[in-house]
Amino acid sequence: MDFPIRINKYLKEAGLASRREADRLIMAGQVKLNQQVASLGQLVYESDQVTVKNTLEERKYLAYYKPRGIISHSPTET
Repeated sequence: MDFPIRINKYLKEAGLASRREADRLIMAGQVKLNQQVASLGQLVYESDQVTVKNTLEERKYLAYYKPRGIISHSPTET
């Protein structure tokens, strides 16, 4: 990352949120820059500490195995 960088772009590049989602988190007061509530357009320097309150839901992905011969849709009678 090239510093200084806008805070929403920093959150995007850190993989924490998209830029628009980062804007929403900042406006909701969920993001802190050096222990102070961040504001939109604020610049982040390399030595700054950025924290995000854990508001994102934990996502779980399930993979199912369907054996051959098991019908998982509504069969149509012909």
